[in-house]
Amino acid sequence: EGAYLESIDLNPRNTRSLYALAVLYSFELEAYEEAVAMAQRFLAISTRDADGFLLLGRSLYGAGRLEEAVEAYDNALRFTTVEEKKKQASDNKKQILDELYGS
Repeated sequence: EGAYLESIDLNPRNTRSLYALAVLYSFELEAYEEAVAMAQRFLAISTRDADGFLLLGRSLYGAGRLEEAVEAYDNALRFTTVEEKKKQASDNKKQILDELYGS
């Protein structure tokens, strides 16, 4: 974490470090709000990155921000042509909508 933060301090537009830190926060530390913040910073630079939107959706879901997570998955669907990513975004979106509104 410290190395990524230092890297971002040196270059606030270092997308690799922003993305990696968001992954660390979301998948390893379960610090979802921090992951959301890093993913949003990443997406402010890489505005059409489907992986970034998938990561943001996961982090928002973990933070309990379900409606925002659905929007992130919609963006992932919009910006990818990779079938596996489309399926992942679609499946995750459906799961959240089922939780929100019943299946």
